[in-house]
Amino acid sequence: MKNTKLLLLALIVALASCAQPKALQYKGVDRVFIGSVSTKGLQLGMDLKLYNPNDFPMTFRDADLKAYINSRPAGTARMLSSQEVPARDTFVLPVAISLDINNVLGNAVDLLTQREVNVKLDGTVRAGRGGFTLPVRVHYEGRQKVKF
Repeated sequence: MKNTKLLLLALIVALASCAQPKALQYKGVDRVFIGSVSTKGLQLGMDLKLYNPNDFPMTFRDADLKAYINSRPAGTARMLSSQEVPARDTFVLPVAISLDINNVLGNAVDLLTQREVNVKLDGTVRAGRGGFTLPVRVHYEGRQKVKF
């Protein structure tokens, strides 16, 4: 009976420690740059500066982000590699944005003719510890300088 109570208490503590991670906080963009131009489309790079408000470090394994340039759908963003994120600290998350060929013309004109564009990223990043991951929301919108 005593072992059952201890097991139940351990199970309750374990479930309470698996709370949903807090959303990442946007702190800025280190840089936005044109990666490559081809007949398939345009690739942008962006270094997002984010803050992890959680009391524990996490590993980011995958991203599902939609990208918009000047309020037009642009394509999808992906992480360049999995990344360890420190607890209660600011970090840089490099992402590659593959611009959709159907929307690239209007966006390319903006990128080539304007020194600043409005960039929006919205979606989730899979984050976790050990083998357990959860989606963590990412939202960014702001004016960014474009460097060639």
